Amino acid sequence: MDVNIERRRFSRVLFHTPVALHQGEQAWQCQLLDISLHGLSVSKPKHWPAASSAPLHASIQLADDTLIHMRVCLARQSSRQLGFACEDIDLDSIGLLRRLLELNLGDAATLQRDLSELASLRPPDGIVN
Repeated sequence: MDVNIERRRFSRVLFHTPVALHQGEQAWQCQLLDISLHGLSVSKPKHWPAASSAPLHASIQLADDTLIHMRVCLARQSSRQLGFACEDIDLDSIGLLRRLLELNLGDAATLQRDLSELASLRPPDGIVN
């Protein structure tokens, strides 16, 4: 099996901005490395616990008063990076994320394909876990 085959189903854009991760009483500051409709990668913050299976809340700062909020779960980690899958995102945040991707992808067809793919992953009744 060729390990170089791209398995991602969503287009990612490189975007560097502060991210705050929260889990219960714990909080970490890190930098966003890339983002998609389905998740994000960040720099690994100092004092990150070795294993973290509980959901976290991510706040991605776009401007002084503009944030994307999402509930995420850890999908992968390395010595320098953490990868998170988005489990839930509110309507305002998905609108901001869509606009961010639209501006950075530069290809409306790619964004539309990603949105269609995301819709196919959601339950038919529209309820998001």
